[in-house]
Amino acid sequence: MNKILLLFLSLGICNLFSVHAQTGVFYFASDENVDKQATAVAIVQEPNDSLILINLQANEDYTNQSLLFLKTKIDGTVGVSKIIPIENLHNFVYVSRLNQTNYKVFGNQNINKHYQPFQLKLTNSGKLVEMESEASVFSTLTSHVAMDKDFYYILYTKNGKNERYNISLLKLAVETNKVVWLKKISSEQNEEADQIYVTENGTLYILGKKFNDDVSEYLPIIYKLDATGNQLWKKGIDVPANFNKQTFLITPNQNIIYMCAYTKLQTGMTETRLIKFSDEGTEMHHKTIDDLSANGMLKLTNDQLVLFGSKFYVNQKQVVTKGSFTLLGSGFNELLSKTLDQTDTPDTKLNLPVQTSSDFTTAIELHDGRIAFAGKVFMTLPQGIKRNVPLLMITNADGTYQKN
Repeated sequence: MNKILLLFLSLGICNLFSVHAQTGVFYFASDENVDKQATAVAIVQEPNDSLILINLQANEDYTNQSLLFLKTKIDGTVGVSKIIPIENLHNFVYVSRLNQTNYKVFGNQNINKHYQPFQLKLTNSGKLVEMESEASVFSTLTSHVAMDKDFYYILYTKNGKNERYNISLLKLAVETNKVVWLKKISSEQNEEADQIYVTENGTLYILGKKFNDDVSEYLPIIYKLDATGNQLWKKGIDVPANFNKQTFLITPNQNIIYMCAYTKLQTGMTETRLIKFSDEGTEMHHKTIDDLSANGMLKLTNDQLVLFGSKFYVNQKQVVTKGSFTLLGSGFNELLSKTLDQTDTPDTKLNLPVQTSSDFTTAIELHDGRIAFAGKVFMTLPQGIKRNVPLLMITNADGTYQKN
């Protein structure tokens, strides 16, 4: 793919904002790859303020996945666009900067339903430098990765010979790529890993799920480990059994903030639940956010929280999802809630036969305090084809933004 077209550029609106206050909604559609589906899964900000979007791209039927590398200026203008084919690609789970010019991407391959992790090294121009796959006897997924200054903490879910899931944690030196230690966190427990968090003092927290024997039900679990990977405690969390997304983070004073999204069976509407726990796992406070199906949570430097995902509603018998975020104070008090609508790009700029559907799947706080959200927007392209294309939204620190 030699050229990415931001369709709104043809409408002459790309330079509405000053360099120091650029906010808005942007989307990236290629006229050369209209048969592809693409979703942003990670954002990285470069020292020069360019943004790198790592996207999962696939065929119309979501097969034959590849990495779509987009490098944009802060106003959404694309500088670099490259497709990087990866055989048997399943997903990406983490991106880290190695130095001023190189990045490492962690992900998984699916080879005949046997999963194996891999690591990619990319330049900031989207060139693939090297790829290393981790062969394993048992199906193994990299579930998540965290890092501090010198080490990666790689969280695995393995399917052992007894067909039960178990969780392992690997500590890997960033500079040398050498293993420091490997710990099996759960054994014979049928547990799946979701996320790893490392604090400044080296304490480790793991979020996962514990399944029953026939894997028909599960509940959230949190492990607390010391800096050497030894278990300090383990706690189950009481939430609706049909939760489908979860994440957590640790505050500077070692409180745990847990989030999950689920559907209310009585109404079919979505909700997001927040729970704050003490350092020892005691529940301190909780809050429910109505009508938000959150995919993730971001803690800002001012101690505020951002929940991001989508809301859905029915419009003329059409189910529409719209990218949405909610800004919360440190006590979970709601400061702002925003959902994309027909006054936002691309709906407001294009004469589309139906409304677009959108979802935010990742977010970061930028160097100057603004917030960048990314995900996908399902829309009708000028060729008349309906596709998911990458979506980017940049807001001020308070969640406000300029309508494009």
